[in-house]
Amino acid sequence: MTTSTRNRIAQIVVMAAGIVVLAIGLLIEARDVTRVAKWSGSGFTLCAAAQSDSITTFFTVDPNDFVSAPYPQRGDTILTIADSAATLNRWIASLEVVHTPGREVKITFLRKGVEHETVIRTRPVSATLRVSVFILQILKVLIFLSFVGLGFWAYLKRPDSPPVRVLALYGFSMATFMVTTFMPMYAVMAAFQVPLEGRLLGIAASIGVFFSGFWLLLQMLRSSGADRFWPTDSACSPGFSSSASPPARPCSNSPTTSAFASSSTPSPCCRCWPDWLC
Repeated sequence: MTTSTRNRIAQIVVMAAGIVVLAIGLLIEARDVTRVAKWSGSGFTLCAAAQSDSITTFFTVDPNDFVSAPYPQRGDTILTIADSAATLNRWIASLEVVHTPGREVKITFLRKGVEHETVIRTRPVSATLRVSVFILQILKVLIFLSFVGLGFWAYLKRPDSPPVRVLALYGFSMATFMVTTFMPMYAVMAAFQVPLEGRLLGIAASIGVFFSGFWLLLQMLRSSGADRFWPTDSACSPGFSSSASPPARPCSNSPTTSAFASSSTPSPCCRCWPDWLC
C-alpha cells in the first residue's frame, strides 16, 4: 500500500469519526437539554430504585421523600408500587415522568421478612439544584463542542499531518465522554426520545474508548521521529528558524519591541521562531 493511499484512508477515518461523534452528540445533547428543562418544573424524589433479575430494591433512600414512617432502608425489597407489582419500569412510570409536584405513590416493601407500607410524595426541584443542573448541562454542551471544534479545526488546517490527525481523533474521543455522562433524571423526562439510543451510545463509547489513549501517541510522535512531522528551517517563513521551543532570552542585538511586533508574526508551523530569538 502506497503512502498516499494510507494517508487517504487515515483522512477518511478521521473525518468519519468526527462526523459520527458530532451527529450523535448533537442529537443526545439536544434531547438532554429538553430533559433538564422539563425536569426542572416537575416533581422528583431523591429516592432511587434498582432492579436485579426480578427483584426491585431501594438503591438510595431520603426520609424527606416519605409522608410518614415507616422509612425504608437501602437494600430493602420493594414489593408493590401504586398497587402494582414492583419493577423498575413501574417506578419510572410512577415517579420519574413529568408531573406536578406533590404526587403521592403508595409503596410496600420488605425488610427482614416483615412487610411495611408507606407513601412517597414528590417535591418540587429547589432553585439551588435547578441552577446547578442547568450549569452542568451548559458546561457539558460547551465542552463537547470545544473538543469537536478543536478536532475539526486542527484536521482541516493540516489534514496530511499524522500528529494533527491523532490530535483530532483524541479530541473526538474526549467529546464522546460528554455524550455518555450520567444524568440525574431518566430519559422519559425529555420532550423526545432518541431512536436506537443504546446502539448510538455504544458507538460513541467505542470511539471514546478506542481513541482516548491517543494522548500517549501524541507524546510518542512528539518525542520520536519528530523530524518527519515537524518543520525544518527550509519549511519556515523567511526570517524564521525551526526550534522545539523558544530560547530563554534573545541575543544582545535583538530588535526593539516595536520591530518584534511588526516582524515576528509566527508562521503556520508552531516550531518556527524569529531568527533573532534562535
